[in-house]
Amino acid sequence: MKKILLSTLLLATISMSGCLSITDEIFLEKDGSGRYATTIDMSKLKEMMDMFKTMMPDTAQGKPDELKELDSLQNMWKDLETIPGISDVKRNMKDKYVMNVSFHFTNIGSLNEAMSRRSKKEDQPPTKSAPFYSFTPGSFSCNDTTLAGIGGSLKGLGNAKDPNDSLAMAMNMMKGMMGDMTYTTICHLPGKVSASSNKQAKISEDGRTVTLKLELLESDVPQTLQNEIRYQK
Repeated sequence: MKKILLSTLLLATISMSGCLSITDEIFLEKDGSGRYATTIDMSKLKEMMDMFKTMMPDTAQGKPDELKELDSLQNMWKDLETIPGISDVKRNMKDKYVMNVSFHFTNIGSLNEAMSRRSKKEDQPPTKSAPFYSFTPGSFSCNDTTLAGIGGSLKGLGNAKDPNDSLAMAMNMMKGMMGDMTYTTICHLPGKVSASSNKQAKISEDGRTVTLKLELLESDVPQTLQNEIRYQK
């Protein structure tokens, strides 16, 4: 049992960089400018860590390096104001584990630069990668293949199929205690949507909003933010 609990704790710390619930929302204008808002909610993880401190006080003593990510959450995107084309930056910390950030972007280039800094590791330069988003009038796409940088942390978590395997048991225990980890993107378009390439995405009744919700702990369905949205100009 102790081994299972330790495995569950390890899974939790591995997954911290991806938080427990992420919601990104984009309000796109016809010229490619717009407003971006994100909410990162790690409150359920706090409940889990408090439980582990009660069940396994010796193990929970001290602070593993992974847990320090909680302390640095409030420093995420701290240099947004220095990006050309980014303005009206607003930050709100509901508590240590829930953060809201929003800003206006004048073009997709400035939004992509902001996204590259979002996944930047502390004291390391942003990694070079393909543009997170692309835009032309009538088309808006998310090109990301890394789940905003957290995909690597989730690899292998859903591969344990044997119900007697400690990893599989830990996964089931974590799901029961915390529910599913989710990543949701909501895109508000300046025209009626005609097509969305991601089969998991849903188009609103008015045809102007596309919502994609990923259950990050589910291994039986594709987990990708990639989506090409076409809409009326």
